Amino acid sequence: MSAIAKAWSIYRNRGLSFLAGAVGRKIYNRHKSIWFERPLDDTLEIIPGRFDGWMDFEHPEQVLAYIRERDIPGINDRIEIASMQRRGQIFAGVMDSRNIIGFIKIGWETVYVLDYGIDITVRPGDFFVIDIYIGDEMRGRGAGPFLVSAASMEMKRRGFSRGVMHVRVDKTPMLRTCARTGYREIGRVDYRSVCGRKIFRPHPQTLIGASGST
Repeated sequence: MSAIAKAWSIYRNRGLSFLAGAVGRKIYNRHKSIWFERPLDDTLEIIPGRFDGWMDFEHPEQVLAYIRERDIPGINDRIEIASMQRRGQIFAGVMDSRNIIGFIKIGWETVYVLDYGIDITVRPGDFFVIDIYIGDEMRGRGAGPFLVSAASMEMKRRGFSRGVMHVRVDKTPMLRTCARTGYREIGRVDYRSVCGRKIFRPHPQTLIGASGST
């Protein structure tokens, strides 16, 4: 997608003020994120939601179609999606009966972090929660904790031993989901981008304990 087409998509879906904010963030951006870990130990359990929920790991094309239909900046980022597809990473849907109501993106080894626009290296045995989304119509029904806990159980079945994720400090519902699903804080990153120059205090690579970054 060209820059003009992307700008038009943002304007069409979110309005002029959101577009102006996006342009401003290209010049100067600052935000803080909390980084979490969750050992996949014997305390791990699936937290049921208040709906007929189950996870679908077998149809990534359905998740990608769901993402394209909504075309929301942040969940439909072409660089993030392309990097995940190239690396064979996971797009899993959370279902209500037969209908997809949200998704989780999961990576390992090398992961593109959209909030920072960089790749980070994840240590062997870890998986990284790249993105989580629940449709507006299902929020408040326990879909988030169900999705996170069920995905963690599946990743444990696949041989992983720890989950890692980061959440911006203003994302209160997701912070509650982390607490409910057993994720604990391992540190906070203060990030700034000034005309393309990225400043981290500390670098997220330091927090997750793997070597190498780009």
